Amino acid sequence: MTKKRFAKKVFLVGLFLISIYNVFFTKNALALFQPEYQNRGLTTFFDGYIPPGSYFQVYFLHFKSNELRLGSKEAPGRFKLSVNTALYQFAYVSEKKVLGGHWGGEIIMPLTNGHMTAFGTRDKDHGVGDIFVAGFFQSDKKTLCLGNYQIPSYFRLLAGVFSPSGDYDHDKIFNVGNNLYTFPLYCASTFFLTPKWELSLRIAYNFHTTNTEFGPDQDNVRPGQLFSMNFATSYQVRESIRLGVAGNYWRQTTDDKLNSHNLRGRELAICVGPGIMLDKVIAKKKVFLMCHSLFDASVKNRPEGTMLQARLIIEF
Repeated sequence: MTKKRFAKKVFLVGLFLISIYNVFFTKNALALFQPEYQNRGLTTFFDGYIPPGSYFQVYFLHFKSNELRLGSKEAPGRFKLSVNTALYQFAYVSEKKVLGGHWGGEIIMPLTNGHMTAFGTRDKDHGVGDIFVAGFFQSDKKTLCLGNYQIPSYFRLLAGVFSPSGDYDHDKIFNVGNNLYTFPLYCASTFFLTPKWELSLRIAYNFHTTNTEFGPDQDNVRPGQLFSMNFATSYQVRESIRLGVAGNYWRQTTDDKLNSHNLRGRELAICVGPGIMLDKVIAKKKVFLMCHSLFDASVKNRPEGTMLQARLIIEF
């Protein structure tokens, strides 16, 4: 056995011992990281509004962290995480109306490259991550009436699945795949408070299956359920230019399970940051560019860091 392989096994066994310690003696400690593909602030402005049509979107995402939180305290030892991801999304919204709205579907394929250093062990991986497939219902315009004040609004309901298509190695501490299924449900809404000012929310809840090959002993690990809320607002400052603020609230609602034992140490994260949105017609296609940054403000039991993102949308 090489020294590198031995160090990885020591790290994973250490995580296991820390988790067992959590079950019996502590209330705030690290259990497992929630899969990052669960949209932690990924979508922002106009999130609940997609007119009928076909769309191609590319997300470029960079996340960097130099701090790992155990409870709300920084974990001992050196920690470093850097991830670059490109997400390729195809979405379709039907022209035909059903039940006062439009049915649609989407597929997302991620390409990820990253590395992590923790507890004296460094690992890296790259490749295709877990692919996402979903169906959704997009509403037509609804009007909220507050006295004489009318607020045009839209909403979208979605159910989907992340499949364990990404590469996974139980000896690694960083993988592009998660070796489990995740089933997300969400409702996204956009409210036009004025013709130039919009407010968007996405409320999501995620369920996970079990990873049966975790760590050197290939234990059974099931991440806890997760509640997540994206929030964003933007204002049109000039034609085709919007400035705004975006953020995310992320909270694990049930304990992780390791070989049927509950592991304490649920995740919590709140992040917020500025954003900009540009739109232009190029070759008769409407093109949108959204850019934003998110800074973690309150984190427990997960890496704390900074996220930078650019999102290109082409409407066909």
